[in-house]
Amino acid sequence: MGADGRRRRRGGSRPVRRRAGASLVSSPRRDRRRAAAARSGRRRVVVWSAAAIVVLAAAVVAAVLLWPRAAVPVSDRIDPETGAISLGTGAHEVDVVVDLHCPVCAQFDELYVPVIEGAVTQGVATLRLHPVAVLDSTSAGAEYSTRAANATYCVAVADADAVLPFVRELMTHQPDAGAALTDANLIRAAANVGVTGVDDCVTGRAYAAFVADATARAQSASGGELTPPVLVIDGETVAITGDPAADVTARLG
Repeated sequence: MGADGRRRRRGGSRPVRRRAGASLVSSPRRDRRRAAAARSGRRRVVVWSAAAIVVLAAAVVAAVLLWPRAAVPVSDRIDPETGAISLGTGAHEVDVVVDLHCPVCAQFDELYVPVIEGAVTQGVATLRLHPVAVLDSTSAGAEYSTRAANATYCVAVADADAVLPFVRELMTHQPDAGAALTDANLIRAAANVGVTGVDDCVTGRAYAAFVADATARAQSASGGELTPPVLVIDGETVAITGDPAADVTARLG
């Protein structure tokens, strides 16, 4: 064969080569393998997703359990939900909300509390005292309202019957706006009404967070704006007129 013939043979089209066992048409076995691989991949994704959810849920539960909670003053005379300190067992419920740095509250304590206390002593009423802290900003950074309310709970835990004398002691020596009693003053006031051993409770502000929670609840109950003193008798808010006979005695029958 001549050179031209050999060139034509080499330059001609070559057949398509395929690997041994290769096929241009998919086989059922190969399709099954691919489907199985896809299912396995999806299962791994589901398993890892479920594991991630479990880990996240465990982290949330741990955070809730370990998050510091407000210390609650423990006494059968203190309502842990509302913060009310109960005095007496009379049928009529008299709720009084006070801030111990509130000048009008000091006037209320002088005019109204003796009348309410008399009704408690006679077995006519139960006084539910709510110490709150809405005037911290008026004590030049000393947070006196919170500290005084905290000290009131310290006294209530030690001796609930000493609460009214203690409150009266603080109201009598109520500091002016921009001033505050010291922790030592609060401890001395407690001692003046016969309560000792509350030093750590007062200086450590053991119930400050509880006071904040109780204040927030009282604000919510009053529609968002809380202006002590607040007087509520048997669930009805009473306008304070300056006449305790009309505002309290007449309602207690």
